[in-house]
Amino acid sequence: MSDSAAHPPFTPIAATRHVVLTGNPNCGKTTLFNALTGMRAKVGNYAGVTVERKEGRLKGSPTGQPINILDLPGTYSLSPKSLDEQISRDVLFHRLKEVPAPGLVVVVVDASNLERNLYYATQVIELGYPTLVALNMTDVAGQNGHTVDAEALSRELGVPVLPLVASEGTGIAELRDRIVDFFAHRSCPSVTSLFVRLPDRAEQEIQPIVDLLAQEFRQRKTSAHAEALLLLTDEKVMASNDEHYPNIIRDAVAAARRRVEAADIDWRSVAIELRYGRIAEICGRVVSAATLPGETFSDRLDRIVTHKVWGTLIFAAIMLLIFQTIFSFASVPMDLLEGAFDWLGEFVGGMMAEGDLRSLLVDGV
Repeated sequence: MSDSAAHPPFTPIAATRHVVLTGNPNCGKTTLFNALTGMRAKVGNYAGVTVERKEGRLKGSPTGQPINILDLPGTYSLSPKSLDEQISRDVLFHRLKEVPAPGLVVVVVDASNLERNLYYATQVIELGYPTLVALNMTDVAGQNGHTVDAEALSRELGVPVLPLVASEGTGIAELRDRIVDFFAHRSCPSVTSLFVRLPDRAEQEIQPIVDLLAQEFRQRKTSAHAEALLLLTDEKVMASNDEHYPNIIRDAVAAARRRVEAADIDWRSVAIELRYGRIAEICGRVVSAATLPGETFSDRLDRIVTHKVWGTLIFAAIMLLIFQTIFSFASVPMDLLEGAFDWLGEFVGGMMAEGDLRSLLVDGV
């Protein structure tokens, strides 16, 4: 969030080619945005709200064919819990009139926290946009003892995956080339199916909602299917944007939930559990343990001081040492200071005649 007075209303950069950069918070997305745009960004607010909108032009865009990059607020899923996350969702569903539909989506994924990041990434991929996955922080994953097979992950997700370290500039040129190449040749694939398939009874209930969404908003079937899944299984999606959906869709979703619940399917948790189950399978196939150097002194020290028994004893010993230092060892400098002041008082007293000023300095200070 940003203060409403901090930025003026946003004026979009003139460009016909639009890239949306999205991902979880703290995945290195802003660092990547700065690297792709050369830190030359235009900053304002989204219309009517105080959420910061940051846009820039891709460095190395073909002359006369600028490629615009929009850095969306970080979010953990397409089920918004804040205004920032709702903005990200609305841009991806093309609900904001002032923001063009994405031509290409770049999902930034933290390789050191792959399972959590893939939850949102798979949701975005399901929307059916041409998508690139920027596998960031591969160096941190390696330091944590894991390597991610980018090619295997690409096969699992059905979209290109590019490993990089945005903070060091590694892989930035390759990502920039892929973006330019996409707009030159439209060569980036998009998926045509969902990562999550609900039980048959729930899938049957989704289809009428898909048809209504496609008809009402002229959506692609892939995007409509992904949105229908969100509407059916997450109350917050419709609650956060209730005015967007006509009564016929709201009624269809409510009726579908009742029928799914009657079939003993928990519509609130089924999609979450199935998605995380699928993600766990993917991670099991693409993540492997790396060979790490031997345990360092720092590692051994950490292991000891964080031990539930030895760590507690060490903490108690440190506290006892501090107490002993204050009340015992401190007596030596205290005696020295007291002796110094006594000597100073005697020295001043010997230099001055009797009187109030001498008494004040020697006895009163």
